Amino acid sequence: MQKRSDDWIENLAWDRNISRSRKFGIPIPVWYSATGDVILPTDEQLLRGPVDPTVDAPEGHEKDNNKPEILVLDTWFTS
Repeated sequence: MQKRSDDWIENLAWDRNISRSRKFGIPIPVWYSATGDVILPTDEQLLRGPVDPTVDAPEGHEKDNNKPEILVLDTWFTS
């Protein structure tokens, strides 16, 4: 199995996605402003625990003015 794993990793021909359109998983903590700018959570928000963009609002912004990311992190990314 080690050889199989090594061969697979050495022969990857493309980058892997970090997210998928899945129903369950860890939400990607990102919001999009009305102008299309990407809004990331602050360090303080991240230190308090998981940030769910569909529930939480980015600090310094109102929840209704920003669109949350709806994709979740892929399982391999969080393991």
